[in-house]
Formats: sequence, structure tokens, C-alpha cells
Amino acid sequence: MGAGLLIASAMSLLNADPDHTRLSGYFMGALNAGLLTGLAGTGWIVSQTSDPRSGLAVFTVISGVAFLLSLFMRQPAERRISLPTELPRYLTQYKWLWYSAIVVLGTTGAATALYPEFGGHDPFATGLYIASMNLATMIAVLVVSHIRLEPVITIRIAAIGIAASVIICLLTPIGFPLLGAFAGVVIISQMAFLAETGAPQGAMMGLYNTATYGGLFLLPFLTGFIAEFSSFSFAFIVPAIFAVTVVLTIGRCQCRLAARQ
Repeated sequence: MGAGLLIASAMSLLNADPDHTRLSGYFMGALNAGLLTGLAGTGWIVSQTSDPRSGLAVFTVISGVAFLLSLFMRQPAERRISLPTELPRYLTQYKWLWYSAIVVLGTTGAATALYPEFGGHDPFATGLYIASMNLATMIAVLVVSHIRLEPVITIRIAAIGIAASVIICLLTPIGFPLLGAFAGVVIISQMAFLAETGAPQGAMMGLYNTATYGGLFLLPFLTGFIAEFSSFSFAFIVPAIFAVTVVLTIGRCQCRLAARQ
């Protein structure tokens, strides 16, 4: 719950800034850096203290510091929306963008969930492979946020890369950093797309994060079910197929003009 509140609020603040693309890259890079640091740091803290609660204690202190720093942030003015009347319109108008968010983030979650049993590597090696995906995402969002790209075309190209990367994961772990890099490209492009609509960014970021977390639930569940009753190969192929459908559907999202009007 805390992560959802933080990410939606922070991204709405960033997308309201004229320099939103670059700032979004910094923010998404920081998120992935925090994920890597938290996973590695917690293991080190627990190994030094021999108390599993020590990692939680450190996190609680850091969260308190973050709260104090947030008191000095400025609050930009933003138009409020009427949820009963406007929310359904945004859900419908942006449906193919929400779909792309579900598929892209869901694919990273599916690969992460499937690979430990499929790869058969020791836990340390598996952790490194998965961590390489987050590292590649962090690098990609920082690089792409400094390049002005057309969002729809970029999402299409990166979705093809995601489909190929998932298939590569069947053959070699090098597919993980490739998958992470292409996912980072899509994330920045999706946020740039939403920022250009002129729609209230608080509501848009809330819906966007709902879609991403929905993907992180739906695709790992679906592919896990397929792996259980079919094969791991087919379980990896299914999200690749979904990624290809993003290429075909994202161009139908003609919502930027409608939102400005």
C-alpha cells in the first residue's frame, strides 16, 4: 500500500513538471537502484546482526527520514477530476496504453517467477540474473529520458524487443538484461505519452500504476499455471505473444488529441 501511494503521487508530481521526461528517468532509475540496494543491503545487514528484524528496523528509520524530507516539497496546483464521471472515460480512452503497461511489466514479473525453477541454477546465480534485469532497467530509463523519442513508435519497437528477450531467456540468461532494458524504454515512453495528454496526472499515474501492478499479478499467475500443466517453453512463449499484440494495438490509442480538446 505504501509503495502504491508513493509511486502514484511521485509520478504525478514529476509529470506535471515541464522537464518530466528527464525527471521520470531519474525517478525510475532511483526505484530500480533502491530495489537492488535493498535486496543486497538487507542480506548483508541480517548476516552482520543475525537478526531478521534488523533489516526492517533500518527500513523504518530510512522511511522516517524520507517523510521528513517530503515536508519541504512544494505542492503544484492540479485540476481535480470527478471520479464517477471522468474515470470511466479515462479508462476507455487510454485502454491500449493500460494494456501495454499490463503486458510489459507483467512480462518481467513472469520471467522472474518462472526462471528459478526453469533455469536450475543455484540461488546466488539466479539472483544475479534477475538483478541484471533491474540494473538494465535502471540504465535504460536514465539514458532514454535524455533522448526525445516519439512514444508510440518507441513502445512498438521496444515491445518487439521484449518479445524477443523472453524467448532468449529460454536459451540463455542474457535475455534478462535485454528484457530489463527494453522494459525501461517502454516505461519512460508510456510516462511521456501520459504527460503529453494534458489529463490530470494524479489520476493518470494512479491508473498507470494500477495497470502495472495488475500485470505483475496476472501474467506471473497465468504463466505459472501454464508451466504447471503444459511446459516452461510454452509459458515463456505466451508473454512474448502478448508483447507482440502491444505492437499491433498501441497505435489505436488516439487519446492525446481528445484529452487536449
